[in-house]
Amino acid sequence: MAVVVKKTNTILILMQAESVYDSPDSEVENYLVNNVEIINPADPDSCGTSKDTFNKLHALKRQDLLTKYQSSFTDEIPTKIPPTNFRDLSSLKQGSCIDESCLNDWAKHLINVFSLTESVLYIPTYLYRCFFNNVMENFEAEKLIRYLANNKALKKDYILVGIPATPIGRHWTLGVIMLNSQKITLLDPIDGSPGIDNRHYNYLMRITLLAHKLAGVEFYPDEWKLFYPLNIPRTTSQADAGIYVCYFIYKIAFRNALSSLLDTTARDFRRRIHYVLSSAKEILPQGDSKKYPREKLSQYIQYLSHNFRQLLQVQSFDAIALNSTPNMGVRECSDSFCTQQLNNLSDFDQLKCVGCRKYHHIKCSGADPSTDYFYCFTCSALSPISE
Repeated sequence: MAVVVKKTNTILILMQAESVYDSPDSEVENYLVNNVEIINPADPDSCGTSKDTFNKLHALKRQDLLTKYQSSFTDEIPTKIPPTNFRDLSSLKQGSCIDESCLNDWAKHLINVFSLTESVLYIPTYLYRCFFNNVMENFEAEKLIRYLANNKALKKDYILVGIPATPIGRHWTLGVIMLNSQKITLLDPIDGSPGIDNRHYNYLMRITLLAHKLAGVEFYPDEWKLFYPLNIPRTTSQADAGIYVCYFIYKIAFRNALSSLLDTTARDFRRRIHYVLSSAKEILPQGDSKKYPREKLSQYIQYLSHNFRQLLQVQSFDAIALNSTPNMGVRECSDSFCTQQLNNLSDFDQLKCVGCRKYHHIKCSGADPSTDYFYCFTCSALSPISE
């Protein structure tokens, strides 16, 4: 079943595979299954996940996606593609491993073109590489801090992170930080790959900590859940792994549950990515390009070295679906004294508190709509952790 996504004059045709894992947006938060198994993670500072962990993951029975589910693409071709710039199209040839420039531009393309910048932030792979070196002496770490600050990371619903599984290599994993439901997960399309190294959970926690610190919001790491999904779409082809990550980004950006993606269909999805990006001219970076004051960097860079060793207990689920917050439409005002008709809240007069994550009318809160970070009356009385 093909889905045509429309935004102004843009038509982008992508694929939505039918699967038992698809779930209506209103039911997504209840879609996580029971029967949770606690896995003792490896040392987060080690280079790989423990053998016992891998044995447990492989021992769990998975349904055969290659035979049980079918999906298809329409032959309809996009008629108008907004401008974007692409560097290494050769890596999108069949049998090739996707280049990180392809992965990063695909994510930025979806977010920018379909006006998802208010709810989704994508961290490119080249910024994540700062964790493979000493971040205290790493200029890339300063770039990551500036990027999170300029994009006001804590105001988003999701932070998607393009993760190189190893310092040298072309296997990609997707990190997902769900700010509303306080969950962190890793999506890796190949079982037993370096992409589920528990160090990556540690790094994602550091990014979450830094986002809170930049907003002046208190961070309680013990309230966050780390989990690893078992029954997401997977492939046995190393060359197609990056295509699956692009598929994950598409599904998450539009609040869809992850569904099955067959290896045969991945070939068609690869061609779609190639067509979309090769038809473009220029890409815009996500967020603000303004410079973040260098004198402020030193007080934040320490958070990128924080160790969450004692918190890394990863839960494994039989399936994954993501918490859903409609990207557009009507939301309820959280102020009890709100007198507007039906207590409704449109996207044009709303502010989200970065503390409690609830929405408020601008008129009810009396806040400046251009403020970087909005705090409701209750949260404004809470003092953040001292620096």
